[in-house]
Amino acid sequence: ASQNGKVYIVVLPVSPIYAQEFLTPPVLQKFENSLAKVQSSIPQSRWVRIDELSGLTSNDHFWDLVHMNATGQRIATNALLTRVKELDRLP
Repeated sequence: ASQNGKVYIVVLPVSPIYAQEFLTPPVLQKFENSLAKVQSSIPQSRWVRIDELSGLTSNDHFWDLVHMNATGQRIATNALLTRVKELDRLP
C-alpha cells in the first residue's frame, strides 16, 4: 500500500465492559507487542490510536461489546479526522 501513497493504520476501541472481561494484562501485552511488530515492519505508516481516546471510556458509547453507537462514532470520527490532519502536516 505504501507504494501507492500514505498508509494509515487505525486502531479502534472496544467497549469498557469488553475490555474488563477479556483484555487481561497478558492479552493486552500481546496486542501491544503485535502492534509494535507491525509498526516496525512498516515504519512509514501513520498510526491513529482511537482505542486510547479518553472520550470513549463509557459503555454508553457502544451498541454492543465492540460496535460504537452514533455518539461513539461521532467522537471517534472527529478524533480520526483531527489526527489525520495533524499527520498530514508531517514530512
